[in-house]
Amino acid sequence: MSSQGLFPVLVAFAGNSQSHEVILIDEKTESFNALATHVYAHLGPHIDDEYRPNGQERHITKMWVQWNQVKTNEFPLKTYFSDTNIGALLHLLAARGGVDKVYAWLNEIDDPEEEYDDPEEE
Repeated sequence: MSSQGLFPVLVAFAGNSQSHEVILIDEKTESFNALATHVYAHLGPHIDDEYRPNGQERHITKMWVQWNQVKTNEFPLKTYFSDTNIGALLHLLAARGGVDKVYAWLNEIDDPEEEYDDPEEE
């Protein structure tokens, strides 16, 4: 990854305000999987043991940008990353110069009967 096109982003795991990092993201990242892998490489070592039952490895299944603290009619609260919008979202994040926060959601490895807070239901 060359230094051209890199910009800083504050990234945190959803539901865990203790695990966050400022990392450099390449504006030319072409897929969600590539972005998720890059982010996890930086955040993964900071996952508390309680989120790794039996030492199981996790991976990122969803990521979104938190634009505003309060939803308004004019602006969305958040936008999820996908392969179709990743270029536009990364370009916008780079242009805004690190004022936004990106959240990552980890795969579920707990008992499927247990309830959890889904970020899409906020």
